Amino acid sequence: DPLYSSEEEARLIGRLRDSWALAAAAGQLPPLVLTSDISREEDWRDQWKQFYKPIRIQDLLILPAWEEVPEDCRQEAEEGRIKCLRLEPGTAFGSGSHESTRLCLDALPRWVKGGERVLDIGCGSGILGLAALLMGADRVTGTELDPACRPVVDNNKALNRITEERFQLLEADLLEPDIDLPDQPYDLIFCNILAPVVIAFAAPGAADRFAGHGCIFITSGIYKERRDEVAAAFRQNPAWELLECNILGDWVSFIARRK
Repeated sequence: DPLYSSEEEARLIGRLRDSWALAAAAGQLPPLVLTSDISREEDWRDQWKQFYKPIRIQDLLILPAWEEVPEDCRQEAEEGRIKCLRLEPGTAFGSGSHESTRLCLDALPRWVKGGERVLDIGCGSGILGLAALLMGADRVTGTELDPACRPVVDNNKALNRITEERFQLLEADLLEPDIDLPDQPYDLIFCNILAPVVIAFAAPGAADRFAGHGCIFITSGIYKERRDEVAAAFRQNPAWELLECNILGDWVSFIARRK
């Protein structure tokens, strides 16, 4: 069914024309040329899949659910020398191709040694928590504000034979007071969202209240122009020791340790 009725569509187009005309008259925009067409679901629903291919990140292979293990990785996968994470991100963030996600995945082998309890704040598709489990972590708690992420996470758990006991998803805002989480304190925390959110979680009494002694906090989603602000937020919280800053393209990741 159409998202808008014909009357609603006409009103929206009229408002757009009027607003554009005012800006154009003030010299802020060029004249508007507006065309419209009908987009059919079958024309776009699966088109993005042709651009999502297997991604190798160290000893982790992120494999789109509809793809086979590439020939050049097959023997390593069969011998267990690389871990295969099957993923269908759907509409949730986290396919492994974005620089911010890759920065987090690059850090995983150094900080997952086995048996960790992991918290993934804003887990999206579940990619970071699932990767941590494949690398030896014990349990993951993922949190999300968007309820549309649940079927995506559940599907990706099933693709990788991960049980509910090992990966729990909660719809919760962890910046709210009095939030109670299972398995805390955590040994490893992810926060791959945006700089303002990372700054909020770096503040005293935010992410540190869920972190055990020596907990590693891996953050990303930080555009390079916000790097100094995020670093300052960590340095202003005596609970965290800032260990490193990593950059990939225009994106920045910080890693901190709970004192």
